[in-house]
Amino acid sequence: MPLTLESLASPFPERTFHYDVERTRLYALGIGLGQDGAAEDLPYLIGPVPRVVPSMATVVAWDDSWIDRLGLDATRIVHGEQRITLHQPLPPAATLCSSVRIVEAVDKGPGKGALLYVETQLRQEGRAVPLATLLSTVFARGDGGFGGPPKGGPAPHVIPDRAWDHQRRWRVAPNQAHLYHLSGDQNPLHIDPDFARAAGFPAPILHGLCSYGMALRAVIAEAVEDAPDRVAHVAGRFTAPIFMGETLEARIWADGDTLSFQLVVVERDVVAIDRGLLLLRPA
Repeated sequence: MPLTLESLASPFPERTFHYDVERTRLYALGIGLGQDGAAEDLPYLIGPVPRVVPSMATVVAWDDSWIDRLGLDATRIVHGEQRITLHQPLPPAATLCSSVRIVEAVDKGPGKGALLYVETQLRQEGRAVPLATLLSTVFARGDGGFGGPPKGGPAPHVIPDRAWDHQRRWRVAPNQAHLYHLSGDQNPLHIDPDFARAAGFPAPILHGLCSYGMALRAVIAEAVEDAPDRVAHVAGRFTAPIFMGETLEARIWADGDTLSFQLVVVERDVVAIDRGLLLLRPA
């Protein structure tokens, strides 16, 4: 069915999800921790209370049922941006209640698609205060012309016009997408070569949110003294695909408790995540 203003305003049912410490460790492996045996990764991978990379909030309550409920053309959806606000540090195990709503919809016109700003609020079961609020920018390329406004959305962060202060390089493992796939995002574009070719790519591409987690991990390690609980907000824009085996470089600018970052594919010299922003709680 075509997208309408009425369907965008309709409420979505709240859903409940549970995750445990094993899934938290699996997420860490999925974004590349432990790949080179670094001792700094061990607190995320062993022990009864592992550290949590805050971007795990994007997958612990994975719910894309709203796509079908709105009748969107799922084959033409692109994830454009991701923002996460951590009202509290994410625990290594919890039962979460998740509520989804469309907070804004920008109509690019018939044949030009729509930008949907999808908010997911997470709270721990039995608690009224939110744990995290996610805001995803989704480009629905096949669903314009529903009568919404032609402009809108939050302003993107501006990267400083100077040399970066920190950097980190690593290689995407050949099986990285398969590992990350186990955390919940099972889009075949990332693991099935035939599906990827049909979508116009020469090979499967890495999940955008996997590279997002990798970038956040790099920023925390290089510029936040490996203290993930200090992360209050993170945002970034997906600007280019990443393939298995490529070398990534995180470039980080530090301005007190405000950090900016980009993620670059070294071999092709392209920015895969741009407009990166990390806001920290005071130490």
